[in-house]
Amino acid sequence: MAEGEWQILEIGLADGSLQLTVSALPQITPFPGQYFLAFAPGRDEPIATPLFLAANDQNVWRMNGFIPPAWQPGTRLRWRGPLGRGFHLPPAARRVALAMCKESTGSLLPLVSLALRQNAAVVWCSDHLPGHLPASVEGLPLEAVAEVWTWADYLVLECELKELPRLAAALGWDGNRRPGCPTEILLHTPLTCGGIADCGVCAVRMKRGWKLACKDGPVFDLEQLEFPQ
Repeated sequence: MAEGEWQILEIGLADGSLQLTVSALPQITPFPGQYFLAFAPGRDEPIATPLFLAANDQNVWRMNGFIPPAWQPGTRLRWRGPLGRGFHLPPAARRVALAMCKESTGSLLPLVSLALRQNAAVVWCSDHLPGHLPASVEGLPLEAVAEVWTWADYLVLECELKELPRLAAALGWDGNRRPGCPTEILLHTPLTCGGIADCGVCAVRMKRGWKLACKDGPVFDLEQLEFPQ
């Protein structure tokens, strides 16, 4: 984990949510799904804000999260990260599927680039498709995810913890059936302490006890999750 400072270069809308642009960190390579905690020194911010990498190039990163209204272009941020466990795309995967319950936060988009780079066919399942998917990515509604699951050799999911029952229903997953391919899920929960305090706010129930999303996640193996009631 590293620490440093960013200056916000730009804030704009991307598929209905705010996204900020900061200078790239060439010495750091976060896994998709990992996050940074950031705050603006000298401002009245009770907690730091989790930021996920949505897109990156040589000079800038675009980050998404619940951006505080006081943050503006030019605001200086202190950050630490990358934090938590991210996605791990199998190098041999040739059929990659991604699915989410609501609008995309952009957190899965870096995986699309990685999958295409290893010549994988990519399918995106959501009722709200992002407007900047590469033309080679097939877009399908969320209701198709159960069928896509049988096709894929790697599936990634994204949802808020409270939306997990809906996603499980779309998958036809009862918690007992073993996934037919490696399946990982990014669960959005409050990431308050970044693993420092073990405060338990982000606790996720697993088949063998509890894990903290801030350090054991926020990406989890679907097979290890307790079935949502």
